[in-house]
Amino acid sequence: MDDVSPKAVATALAANTNPFYPFATAGGANVLDNPSYEALPARQTGYVAGTALSIQCNSTWRQSSIIAAMIGQFINDNQPAQIADDGNIPVIELQFENALLQFMSGQGMVQLQGPTYTYSPPYVGKMMNRSNAGNTMADILPNAASGLAPNVSFRVRNGDATALLSMSAQAPAVIFNVINNTLALGPGQTVDVFFDGTNYFPVGKPERVLLGADTTIYVNGTSGSDSTGNGLSPSSAFQTPQAAWNLLHARFDLNGHTVTIQVSDGTYTNNAAPILSASGTIPGQLYPNSVIIQGNMGAPDNCLWTTLGGSLIHCVEGFGGAMFMIQGFRLQSSYACIEAAGSGTIIYYQNIDFSTSTWYQASALWCALLYAVGSYSISAGGANCQHFTAGGGASISVSQNVHITLNGVPTFEAFAVATSGGNWGTQPGFLTFSGTCTGQKYYANFNGVVNSESGDPNFFPGSVAGTTSSGGQYD
Repeated sequence: MDDVSPKAVATALAANTNPFYPFATAGGANVLDNPSYEALPARQTGYVAGTALSIQCNSTWRQSSIIAAMIGQFINDNQPAQIADDGNIPVIELQFENALLQFMSGQGMVQLQGPTYTYSPPYVGKMMNRSNAGNTMADILPNAASGLAPNVSFRVRNGDATALLSMSAQAPAVIFNVINNTLALGPGQTVDVFFDGTNYFPVGKPERVLLGADTTIYVNGTSGSDSTGNGLSPSSAFQTPQAAWNLLHARFDLNGHTVTIQVSDGTYTNNAAPILSASGTIPGQLYPNSVIIQGNMGAPDNCLWTTLGGSLIHCVEGFGGAMFMIQGFRLQSSYACIEAAGSGTIIYYQNIDFSTSTWYQASALWCALLYAVGSYSISAGGANCQHFTAGGGASISVSQNVHITLNGVPTFEAFAVATSGGNWGTQPGFLTFSGTCTGQKYYANFNGVVNSESGDPNFFPGSVAGTTSSGGQYD
């Protein structure tokens, strides 16, 4: 559709609808011809008491309605807001003023509807109002070889109600001040893109992409790229979960919606740093499960994250107030499989297969909250490994209807540990187990509390009785 002229596109694909309709415009309509209407006395005096002739009234209504319809269409074609036939004159007046300003500045509005466009020279100086009926859009900014003159600009508005719009520059051109040559807009957001003859420079770029709907960011360890991908489609996936989180944290406002970081099957290895290190809050995030880190929900073992080759490297860590839910993975670690640390940090997890870990599998420290919200499995442990560890005033909680399946006979130093004011807790009947393991069932010390709400010393799996010391409690 790149060869269609802006005028034709504006006529055929107008995103807004004009509610001001012309009257009596059909061929042979019951109206006076122009000389007769010009000579009609009522055109000067108005219609007076008596019988109204339809041909005269129709002529009056047609002339006024055609002008109203023309102005309404001009407003729709040259500014983004939907005009309404609601009697609100100040709003319509403002929309008309905006349309005039756009038109007189040479930036008439062009309605572009569809999944992708390459912005060709006819669009220079125009405002392009993009939409795609709620589906994502991916547009191309052309390079100099396209015939685009230097020192020109495009104005682009995402006019879709819910979908994201991304723009990338055609090589060798690049877009400056964006991540991986991708400029993204949420619904209603606008940007000017200046072309200097070689590269593009966004002007007035929104600080964050404001979401209008739930969104997915894609990760593929085999075909993705952290240097060229933008994560907004499977074909432009990132290579690592960290790159996806970095984009989300730096450039998005969730606006009350949910973002899923969808990670493809494969083995993700990092022996120098966590596979995912999530820090800080994300604007517009309402709940921990408003950000979902998701692998394979049907077969978690098909999506393996491992840091076993490193030294004291977490697999997943959240701190500094980060909130997210992780599900659908097999995790191995040289330190903790999942660790939540610091006040305000909340991590939900479910459908995880906890595998070999040197020290901890599910750990919460320094006033953080780690929350098991669904069932999961354990396929391995470690001689010094603790499955649950709550310390430093942190809490680990278990939701209703959580079942932990122990496959084989994993080995643990202790299954559940609360220390230094940490708290592990659940409610009666919320948590059940199948399978067994070796190691101590629990221990609580230094004012830590393990609260099974059962008082049963054999509530947790293990081969050695639990203990308390130094103010620790078991309930």
